[in-house]
Amino acid sequence: MTLIGHSERRHVFGETDDETGKKVKAALAADLHAVLCVGETLAQREAGETMAVVTRQLKAAFAGHAGKGRVTIAYEPVWAIGTGRNATPKDAAEVHRVNS
Repeated sequence: MTLIGHSERRHVFGETDDETGKKVKAALAADLHAVLCVGETLAQREAGETMAVVTRQLKAAFAGHAGKGRVTIAYEPVWAIGTGRNATPKDAAEVHRVNS
């Protein structure tokens, strides 16, 4: 199993959506189970960009290859990490509904 697209990789180390997609492809080629993290920053959330950001991340992760059914997708909103704010089940359900 491998974790791909974690917020620290994206926001601390500058990992791009394209790089995340390449890692998903490589993990699937190596027959690993991938857990793909997707989510938006607080600024993106407040700007109403949640769905656009997550959809972009998912499209990049699966561009040019099949395998979505072999990847666990974890909604990991950056604004909820270490801030004392929590994503609610409603937040996750809305993201899931738009991107399923």
